[in-house]
Amino acid sequence: MSANHAPSFVSGHTTAPFRIHFKWRRERNERHNTYEDYSIFRQSLSDEENNVSEQLAEVASQIEDCRKRCDNIEEQKALIEKYPHFDKLDRSVADEFIDFVEIGMTGENGEREIHIH
Repeated sequence: MSANHAPSFVSGHTTAPFRIHFKWRRERNERHNTYEDYSIFRQSLSDEENNVSEQLAEVASQIEDCRKRCDNIEEQKALIEKYPHFDKLDRSVADEFIDFVEIGMTGENGEREIHIH
């Protein structure tokens, strides 16, 4: 037998450590891939959670704005019901209904724009 050709029982034993090492590396790589997959999943889940939190905050803000508008509408209804009929516009009624008055500059024809809010 030459040195280049080992008997089959010897060659089987010489490749066994290689097979064990290869199996160990493959398992290690699978664990590493699993950890990478977990990290990627965790990051995407965290991003999604942040996105949903932002959307939730935006919706809560919109709901609060709607509630304020509804309250304002209810106040206006109560004000209108308070003065269903009045014969003349006095100071107290005007204060209730008018927030402010805008008076524009005099135009070429001598007229002004007046906006009551």
